[in-house]
Amino acid sequence: SPDARRALHAALAEALSQSQDDLYAAAAFWHWRAADEPEVARRFASEAATRLMKRMAFEQAASVYEAALAGSDSRDTLALTQRLAEALEASGSGKRAAEAYARAAEHAARTGESKNMIRDLRRRAAEAYLRAGYIAEGNTTLDEMLPEFRQMPTSNAKLLLFLFAQRARRLVGSGPRHRDLPDEQSRGRLDALWSATVGTVWADLPRSMYYQALHASLASHSNDPVHQARAKATEGCYLAAVSPRLFGRAAERLGAESLSIAEALGDSDVIALARSTWATTSFLRGDWATTIERSESIADWVENECSAAQWELSTAYLY
Repeated sequence: SPDARRALHAALAEALSQSQDDLYAAAAFWHWRAADEPEVARRFASEAATRLMKRMAFEQAASVYEAALAGSDSRDTLALTQRLAEALEASGSGKRAAEAYARAAEHAARTGESKNMIRDLRRRAAEAYLRAGYIAEGNTTLDEMLPEFRQMPTSNAKLLLFLFAQRARRLVGSGPRHRDLPDEQSRGRLDALWSATVGTVWADLPRSMYYQALHASLASHSNDPVHQARAKATEGCYLAAVSPRLFGRAAERLGAESLSIAEALGDSDVIALARSTWATTSFLRGDWATTIERSESIADWVENECSAAQWELSTAYLY
């Protein structure tokens, strides 16, 4: 009978809830739902999906979040939607992740959350759109967030001049001093420029190089080591892409500096980025043996250490 079936699901859920096994946590969630205990299931959803994320079971985690959202109320919709977006992004479902981030941003605006939270959710939506190849959708959001940087140089020659001018200013220590900006404002601009850099790298390399130069300039005058490591990593790649003969040594040095900063931070995702871009730099320099060695090392390390570094892992396999 339905009552007996619900009772059996509840008993199984209760037993599974006591287990420390990550997969049992997910099973307990589904049994609580089948037992017609939506409140208990919703409370258990976050723990179950978090355990699945740690095991890199991203699609299963997304399924848990989607099921939890189907019966959620306004108290936890924002948190669940944001976590759903993160799970979808880690699984490689870029467009669905972008749409989830956009829904989270809309919900945050309706419920009066902080402007910083809304801006960050919109930024993450733009980056997810761009990485998934939905360039128009991503650029529209970025242009709204970075209106002062919308107009890039109109030719490749002017772009190269701009890039070298930005680099020269960094080397001599000139340029805008963003240490005086409020922390949240400075970090928000850096985050948006970083999303623009990595989001456009495959679809529009000149635009990515433009955003990278701006990001590197702001990062070099900030107190943010995460963005400093990111800036050095990507600058090394782009210098090697422009001319490995002229800039090969500088590119290698920037890669080593990026990895040093990342390892000092102990941030696994930043370390993954530093390692993958350093492998890309050696590829662009034509050093095949080093490229293979670095890429194989990255693939092993990311699979063991990172919970959501799909882009870096894909880069390692590519090389």
